[in-house]
Amino acid sequence: MAMSGQVPSGLERHLDHLQGLEFVAREDARTRIMRALSVAREVLGMETAYLTRFTATHQEVLEVSGESSLVKFERGCSMPLERTYCRRMLEGEIPNLIRDTSKQPEVLDLSGALGINAYAAVPLELSDGRIYGTLCCLDHRPRPELDDRDALFLRVLARVAGDALEVAEVLEYPTAKPVERDDARARLSLWFAGAPRAAQAARLALQSLNDELAAEILWMTSLLVTELVTNSVRHAGIDATSAVGLDVVVGPTRVKATVSDPGPGFEPNPEMPQPDAEGGRGVPLIDSLAQDWGVESAQGTSVWFELSTT
Repeated sequence: MAMSGQVPSGLERHLDHLQGLEFVAREDARTRIMRALSVAREVLGMETAYLTRFTATHQEVLEVSGESSLVKFERGCSMPLERTYCRRMLEGEIPNLIRDTSKQPEVLDLSGALGINAYAAVPLELSDGRIYGTLCCLDHRPRPELDDRDALFLRVLARVAGDALEVAEVLEYPTAKPVERDDARARLSLWFAGAPRAAQAARLALQSLNDELAAEILWMTSLLVTELVTNSVRHAGIDATSAVGLDVVVGPTRVKATVSDPGPGFEPNPEMPQPDAEGGRGVPLIDSLAQDWGVESAQGTSVWFELSTT
């Protein structure tokens, strides 16, 4: 990931996002929350990242990564909701990213008192749709390089943290309900030549679902599909004379994506490979980010995954 103090290019920031998700995926549910906060802080280049939950009147800090030179947060501290950036963000009064609070009139009453000059936050949703709290990052410096991709990245991390929080509390995921074809709101079914640009073609095709999926869900779907299509081209023993299939079904509460190829199949390994390894990250990322997934080997190989859309 980019060194502190340097402003990475757009490509470098995209690679930072992907590498950050790999780091989070390496952890079990009980340590994934702190890893998600650490990765959020490092990738966005912010001083502090923290996870909160809401009560009727207050916002309570659950976990903290890093320290701010001006704002002191620690686990268990709380603040009145009416005096928080997060309440205003959730009510739509301010955006998810504020690069320079001095240029955001809606928070001038808070920024001066708290010494915050850059803010990034997204809701922390549970699987039943409840807003439990927020995932936030702060800095005493303006951060003009922050962009919409960083907000999407935080949303993905918040979903991972929310799932991990539920696992840590109830020790198991809710039973996943597969997407039924009859429930479909949208479908995408295409075949691509098994050539190096197949992954790029799959990403472009997924943009047709832009009106059907929230931006962070489409981003996660595209990320996981890209990994699976790349794996098919590299490891299934096929070439441009063969084809890789992509089938996506958007249901009321879930999106299911399936990548198929005529290869002989493989033994799925959800363990993240070493950082210098070439490939092998598709299944571990799916195991970390998807609500359910599987591999079917009959007349070729199909890998499918499901993401919650609620």
